[in-house]
Amino acid sequence: MSDAAGTALAGLALPGLAAAAPWTAFGLGLAAASQPGPFQAFLVARTLRDGAARTWPLAFGPLLSDGVVAAVALSLLATAPDAALRVLAGLGAIAVAALAWESGRSLLASGPADRPTPDAPPDGVRGGLLRAALVNVLNPAPWTFWALVLGPLAVAAWARGPAHGVAVVAAFYAALVGGGVALVVAFGAAARLGARVRTALRATSTVALAGFAVLLAVRALGL
Repeated sequence: MSDAAGTALAGLALPGLAAAAPWTAFGLGLAAASQPGPFQAFLVARTLRDGAARTWPLAFGPLLSDGVVAAVALSLLATAPDAALRVLAGLGAIAVAALAWESGRSLLASGPADRPTPDAPPDGVRGGLLRAALVNVLNPAPWTFWALVLGPLAVAAWARGPAHGVAVVAAFYAALVGGGVALVVAFGAAARLGARVRTALRATSTVALAGFAVLLAVRALGL
């Protein structure tokens, strides 16, 4: 999810929607999953490199990272200086640039005829999940989204009862993770259209990762 998307979605989290908060959260999750961002580009790159069968568990990466994001965002981020987000964006730029470098190197080394090999994944599901969580936690968008949108919505729902608060968070992540899995399946299917299509998609995802690294660097520098 991009920073612009997180800011735009903030307008949807209105107090008057408290009664329909779980459905609002579900819609926000779908919107977040469909917005281009470093995490989505990471999922696409891994799908095209390793195949959908090995990549879909990585869509659960936000479940590993967002506990920390939520706790810190709700307690500190609303009053944190802009410099904190710039530092986070700088770290994110480094992490995403490293992923772009790895993706590009893998693309150049593989050749157009190579196919995803379901045997012996490069770093396994556990390593992939850790990378997915790292990409997400170093992206400023989830932090601002939790501080400005999902956090207030969840707090308002919790005030109506703990079950309402839990329902809001569960609905959001059901949609977010489900959207991530759908993205992986869609690009996995597209990759089976042929070697040229697969190579073009891999190159596009590599460029996208590099582009998001540049955007995060620009955010870090305050340009």
